Amino acid sequence: CGIEPISVTSIGFDISHNLFVGTADGVFEQEPGASTWLRVSDGLSHSTVYQLYFSASSERLYAATEEGLSYLPVNGSYWIPLTKQWTYDFVESPDGNNYTGTSGGILKALGGEDSWSYIQSVGIPITSIYSVAVDSSKDLFAGTSYNGVFISTDGGSFWSQTGVSSPFIFYSVITMAIDSEGRIFAGTDTSGAYSSDDLGVSWNRIPSISGKGVTCYLVNNPTM
Repeated sequence: CGIEPISVTSIGFDISHNLFVGTADGVFEQEPGASTWLRVSDGLSHSTVYQLYFSASSERLYAATEEGLSYLPVNGSYWIPLTKQWTYDFVESPDGNNYTGTSGGILKALGGEDSWSYIQSVGIPITSIYSVAVDSSKDLFAGTSYNGVFISTDGGSFWSQTGVSSPFIFYSVITMAIDSEGRIFAGTDTSGAYSSDDLGVSWNRIPSISGKGVTCYLVNNPTM
């Protein structure tokens, strides 16, 4: 689509419907109707961008990168850093709290503020958190390195492992998404994609993309 041949790791849109892609070499932007891409990585250096997330409440475009979490203000051209930890994912909860998955656990910012601290979690291994997701009931999910997905129903204080009766508990979960019906989708590093419609009690392999690495999801949820 006109981007130089580098790995594309994430996709996102801002409030003006500009298309952004995160790559192994920063962020590129394409305006609606345009055919060319503009590199917009000032403030990000040449970082690998693992996830892009547009927050409608703050009108910020967040980028989770190997050099930390940053955001791009509306109509801005320079990314503002928030954290320094190697960051893989970002999600905001219906209660206004924000979460990021990092190489050392989960960071949380209360009430949409920019002050981040690690959750002192019980039940989840101290490991890389590759993906985080939250549903409409504020249940929080964490995709881990070689430990599958964990769930917390109290904002991240206590966690339990999902899918304990399947080999899923030994997979690295790189990305997750939840659709408007509450179905959870999980992508693994080498074992394809899975879905769950019972809060992770059971996981079903998606046959059409089994045995593949799934690095990002983009779910169209116009009501969420």
